[in-house]
Amino acid sequence: MFLPSIENQDSLVFIEEIFSGKLTLTQRATMKILVVDDNYQDIAPLLNVYFKGDEVTYVATPHVASIKLSDNRYDLMILDGELSSCEGPEALQAWQSMGLELPPVVMFSASEKMRKKGLEVGAVFAISKEDCTAEDFAEARRRAK
Repeated sequence: MFLPSIENQDSLVFIEEIFSGKLTLTQRATMKILVVDDNYQDIAPLLNVYFKGDEVTYVATPHVASIKLSDNRYDLMILDGELSSCEGPEALQAWQSMGLELPPVVMFSASEKMRKKGLEVGAVFAISKEDCTAEDFAEARRRAK
């Protein structure tokens, strides 16, 4: 069977249906993602694999994230649980008290205690960078919708 060439391979997710010789392609909608992490080297490989083709804004501090959140609308936020300036749950609570419109928040932390704290203050999903899988990122994407 001949498949047409597709120029934008990054946005192609899967072939949804082949019916009566007609090829139907489904494209993943691009998401706007805000990443708040003070160690870009830790998160960059994960972003390049699991959020390739999405519009990703990276900031290193909660202060800059506050500015981005007040000026933009995001589909998902990825928040480091242990920022050098404060803990992720603390930043999340500050943004909530400021009345900022927050997207669903996925918290990354090696500490189970920190992940639990993140969930208690409003994160929709909490995982470890070291142990995350493709299924975890698929779940994060689902929760953003």
